[in-house]
Amino acid sequence: MLSNDRRAILCKYLVKETPVLVQEPIAWSNEESIGRFLLLKKLLNEDKSRQHLLLEARRVFYEENSFVIYLSGLSRFLDDMLGDWDDTVAVEMLVRDLTIKVEREKCQCGQLMEYMQRLSYFAKMPQLQRIVFEWHTTTNNTPDGSSQGWSTSSSRSSSKSYSAHSSSDDDETCDAGDSNEYFGWGALQDDAWSLEEGIEG
Repeated sequence: MLSNDRRAILCKYLVKETPVLVQEPIAWSNEESIGRFLLLKKLLNEDKSRQHLLLEARRVFYEENSFVIYLSGLSRFLDDMLGDWDDTVAVEMLVRDLTIKVEREKCQCGQLMEYMQRLSYFAKMPQLQRIVFEWHTTTNNTPDGSSQGWSTSSSRSSSKSYSAHSSSDDDETCDAGDSNEYFGWGALQDDAWSLEEGIEG
């Protein structure tokens, strides 16, 4: 199967229209995209001849999804919660759309400075097209009686916003509109990732 066709299949199974919330323990995640990737990893992990398929799936997962993480989990996210890999592209070289939730009561000043220094590097990476910071306090009401909650600020590395399901001549992105041409997804069972469905090259 051509690489573009295989990528389209991986996009259908691994890419969500809404952001993927990433938290530990990752194996207990309710996110379908994460569950499907971990299932594929289980099916392919013991077969060295198919490792390239798993690495391609990893790239699609990180490039095409948008992610939501908590500040406290940023380092773990960038270290790759999906597994340990040899000679693979770093997560921060793949992610294009990222939202970071900052919880005021849990954020120590020293920790915030440490993460902001790392983020200043991350924000310069050419693949990152959108990064959002959400600042949160658990206080229900402010002194003037107004409510407080998540506030959002965002920074984009380009004037063009990125959609995980848009396609262009310059980028191999996922197009969900044609996804029905491929294969139905059933329950997360061991045979759900049928290699007869064309994921193999």
